[in-house]
Amino acid sequence: GDDEDDEFADLYLFKWTALMILPLMIIVLNIVAILFAVCRTVFSDNPQWSNLVGGSFFAGWVLVHMYPFAKGLMGRRGRTPTIVYVWSGLIAICFSLLYITIKNSEIDGGTFWLT
Repeated sequence: GDDEDDEFADLYLFKWTALMILPLMIIVLNIVAILFAVCRTVFSDNPQWSNLVGGSFFAGWVLVHMYPFAKGLMGRRGRTPTIVYVWSGLIAICFSLLYITIKNSEIDGGTFWLT
């Protein structure tokens, strides 16, 4: 196919390491943060649009800086192992749930209960 004809085919070889999970988790977490902020603002009784704009700006800023990494991952289709996406999503969900639990404990008087 095309790989034999391309003189730069070796540049597209991608070696996966555990170090790639953290940047992928940052990307997924920022996307989830933007979606959560939009839902929180839209469905709130007293929407705070300035918080949405500020938070979305900084999350978007992080995503813009992570774009070259994401583009490098998706340079060749079908090369990203599914387990990387699964673990990134699971870790992002765990951190999100932990954040929600800690924030709710501040509302309940500052006690932190994991039950």
